[in-house]
Amino acid sequence: MKNFDPKTSEMRFFLMVRQIRIIGIAIILTMTLILIAGIFVSGSYINKEYEALNLITLILCPLLCASSYFLKKSMLTKVTMLNFTKMYFNATILPFALCELGGIICITTSLFINQNIPYALAGYAVTLIFLLMNFPRIEDYREFKEQ
Repeated sequence: MKNFDPKTSEMRFFLMVRQIRIIGIAIILTMTLILIAGIFVSGSYINKEYEALNLITLILCPLLCASSYFLKKSMLTKVTMLNFTKMYFNATILPFALCELGGIICITTSLFINQNIPYALAGYAVTLIFLLMNFPRIEDYREFKEQ
């Protein structure tokens, strides 16, 4: 078993938080670029027969984003001071990926299939909210430090 040093573990946590925040910001910027590009080219892609697909993806987006939040909460219960370097990163990145999946599916189908800009903006807003909710916080460190 490794020796536990509180200062070293706190420094590792803050470095990991910085890395995770950079990944989260990159996800947000990527989704923003896809939204902007989709708005500019969406006029040439109008398929009225696939209109129901937009509604399905608009419903799927909040479901995936909400499940990402609960996935993070459940994964954080398994994080301890001895395994936090591996488990905390996974407990944050996997929810990011799940939330991004819901947002990208909603944005791309709403814009590139049927030019439904309000649905794309709603999917973007929901995804942005849940991504920010999944960002690492100092309270996470305090919780598993007490365990």
